[in-house]
Amino acid sequence: MRSTDPDTPLQVALAVVCNDHRRILISQRGAARHLGGAWEFPGGKLDPGETPKAALARELLEETGLICECAEPLVRLTEHYPASPTHAAQTVALHCFRVIRYRGTAESRIGQPLQWINLEQLKNYPMPAINRAIVTALRLPHQYPISPPCGAEGPFLEELSRFFASGCPLYCLRQPQLQPDPFRRLATAVIELGRRSGTEIILNGAPELATALGAAGVHLNRHQLMAANQRPLPANMLVGASCHNGLELRQARRIGADYALLSPVQRTGSHPGVEPLGWTGFSQLLAQAGLPVYALGGMQPADLQQARERGAVGIAGISCFRRITGTFPH
Repeated sequence: MRSTDPDTPLQVALAVVCNDHRRILISQRGAARHLGGAWEFPGGKLDPGETPKAALARELLEETGLICECAEPLVRLTEHYPASPTHAAQTVALHCFRVIRYRGTAESRIGQPLQWINLEQLKNYPMPAINRAIVTALRLPHQYPISPPCGAEGPFLEELSRFFASGCPLYCLRQPQLQPDPFRRLATAVIELGRRSGTEIILNGAPELATALGAAGVHLNRHQLMAANQRPLPANMLVGASCHNGLELRQARRIGADYALLSPVQRTGSHPGVEPLGWTGFSQLLAQAGLPVYALGGMQPADLQQARERGAVGIAGISCFRRITGTFPH
């Protein structure tokens, strides 16, 4: 499966295995290997004709002795490694799965050290840069609701309180029709609602406001994204970006965004004249992204499975999440 063409991706399957104590299994690369000494998730390259899920199960058994009983797509990422004195340039396509059920006890079968660690401890272990995107995908929910226009503030907050109580882990507050002062007042109230219900709030607006109000992060529109020279917030906050093409996706990655919303996948009533990407176009752009991506534009809850099978971390939208309860898997 390995190619001498650095632009032909090497297909690799990775397993993110969580045990009953919410610890994650990582292994250390041998010193003589490319990126030797770094920690990573178990996995390896696909054999000819092998599916990513089959490769995942085989590699997990060969490396750790664990038998994968059930795994679900987590995220699909692409990374390009430049040439070094000892290794040729190579593009790698990572098919990442979350192993949600397995049998056996993890043990080193190829001589590599293994560790079970908490998600918060991962920052203490040197990892290939692309693995940080996998860690981010673990934090992100599969559904990314974006607020509709609020209208009257009181009824909006009442409905939002019920919405958060349904189990919504992450919510993007977007109100482009509001001036800065009204938006700040609304954002303050929404963040307080989020604190009570355990919902993290992303503000679509200025990074400085997200920091000042204690939001979980900021979402950049395409104009803010393309004007940015660097990541606008520290690593402990989330940075999302709206993207519509490969140029914007590359910019999102260049500034260190944690995730992107890629749109429009399908036709939408809000942008009837915009030609959608379609699922094929979406998949082609996602393959170049190198960071977790949500599918946006004409999404319905039934589209979640297709989006994840195509490598997206999930779906995003406004109308598709209105008055929907109990549909927020972590």
